Amino acid sequence: MLVAFAFNAIESNATSESVQCNRECTAEKLECSDECRMGEDAIDRSEVIQCLRECRIESEDCEESCNCMSKCEKKSQPCEQKCKSNTQQDSEASEDCIEMCAEEVEQCMDLCGE
Repeated sequence: MLVAFAFNAIESNATSESVQCNRECTAEKLECSDECRMGEDAIDRSEVIQCLRECRIESEDCEESCNCMSKCEKKSQPCEQKCKSNTQQDSEASEDCIEMCAEEVEQCMDLCGE
């Protein structure tokens, strides 16, 4: 139960998508390399080496996407702070401003997967 709570707390964090992305990349990398070493072609050393190279390339692509997501999330923090620190706007305008920040982050994130 505590683990689920901690996981949900992390997910609600501003960096949750990039953190989750990095976790998934690590898990996929381990799974891929295990499959290379345990698969039917594991007897053939050159096949294993080629398979591990492919895993590394996939992992690098995955990590690149995560880094992109992290940059998007970091851009949102100053935007949200500016919205919250503007004392001249009412709470509704502040919420609209924060919503615009979230939309910008979402658009940025969409580009990360391409």
